[in-house]
Amino acid sequence: MKNFAVNFDAWSQGQIKSKLWLCEALEKYYDGPIHPTIWILGGWYGLLAFLLFSRDRLQPSQICQFDLDETANATALMVNNNWTIQEPKQFKVFKQDASELNYQNANFGAAPDILINTACEHFENSWLHLVPKNTFVVAQSTNMEHHEHINRSQNLKEIQSQLKSQIETRHAAQLDFNYTEIQFSRFMVMGRKT
Repeated sequence: MKNFAVNFDAWSQGQIKSKLWLCEALEKYYDGPIHPTIWILGGWYGLLAFLLFSRDRLQPSQICQFDLDETANATALMVNNNWTIQEPKQFKVFKQDASELNYQNANFGAAPDILINTACEHFENSWLHLVPKNTFVVAQSTNMEHHEHINRSQNLKEIQSQLKSQIETRHAAQLDFNYTEIQFSRFMVMGRKT
């Protein structure tokens, strides 16, 4: 039996609720090919991939996760073991900087039908420039103060303004969290890359 250390925050109510919220909206607004190829930027422990596979509504043909954290990628492979044990593997991880992704790299498999970034607050805005036109993009950010949040949005209008020149918005929404010790919001924009 293999043990691994994880950051408990990955399983917090805020993280899981945000990912379920994304799944529900994506299932409603995605209008592309059936059995899509999905790429997740900064996928951390692979929980979003697990939820997308388990809900079985979009029925992804493959999910590729790109994260610089090798420990997180190893954990993501364990979390999504069900989708890695047979060929062709439906879940793959890559240690890759999202701002330098080559969307035509054959090592990654098919280019994405859906590209998801649930951690825009951790990225400079350059991550979106390389995304191929017409890709369905899902972007989430937060206004939560944290030392690792280098690009957080203060409100939904701000993230919409940052993305409007590159995404033809199909859906934009806000999810508020009000805990005893902290209050913050998550913002989500989804639509086609222009």
